[in-house]
Amino acid sequence: MQKDLKKNIMSKYSKIIVGGCSWTEKDYPKFAKPKPLDFKMWGELIGEKLNCEVINTAKGGYGNKAIYHQTLKAIMNNKVDHVFVMWSEWTRQDFLLDTLNDTEYVSIPTWNIDKESTISNKVIDKWYDDSFNKNFPKKNDKKFVAPIPSMKQLIDTTINYIYSLEVICEKLNIKYTTCQAIDTCILPSLIIKHPHLEHIKNFHGWPPTKDLGGFTMSNLLKKEYGQDFKISDVDAHPNEMGQKFIANKLMEYANV
Repeated sequence: MQKDLKKNIMSKYSKIIVGGCSWTEKDYPKFAKPKPLDFKMWGELIGEKLNCEVINTAKGGYGNKAIYHQTLKAIMNNKVDHVFVMWSEWTRQDFLLDTLNDTEYVSIPTWNIDKESTISNKVIDKWYDDSFNKNFPKKNDKKFVAPIPSMKQLIDTTINYIYSLEVICEKLNIKYTTCQAIDTCILPSLIIKHPHLEHIKNFHGWPPTKDLGGFTMSNLLKKEYGQDFKISDVDAHPNEMGQKFIANKLMEYANV
């Protein structure tokens, strides 16, 4: 009976998409600290369990704009059975650098966008060079820093991304499961007040407050393993044990 059930589950899937940041990127173990490692990430583990092809669009550092657009591109270019997305911090800002190929984003945390941040200034400068006319008025203003969106704008944007992918997948008859990887870095009180939360289904990871009752994947890992889920003291990403936990949890959410 168990073998038949397993066979039926596997026969339902030929291809899935997984999207996210470094918590999802297929090659992240190669960049682990203090030394490279070799283990499978949760997307590939789910692919093995479902015996299907995996299209992994995730990349370390991606914010939710990049996650959304790269996942959507994969949906448009492939016939898939299920989309899994693990969202990143809601405050990350993504800039499209390679406008010809439409593939490369650079992502920086909002709190790094200031005139004291040399790296951020270089990134922003390159963004203007690649994306705007050389005579863009503020390009020559040395005091200019990229505008920082308000928390309300960041909340609206990410909720739009989450809901849009859900609607697109429903329209295309694709199963859709999504969760929050790490802290949103947004005040939970503001998220709770958003008028469109009730429209979003299959999302797991609202802030762990009394009102929302959710937990990010990071919260769940800490609850289950303490600090032992981390790769090392200097690398807080989930290790092999943590990746297996994430894969099982997302399959539980997806009911597969």
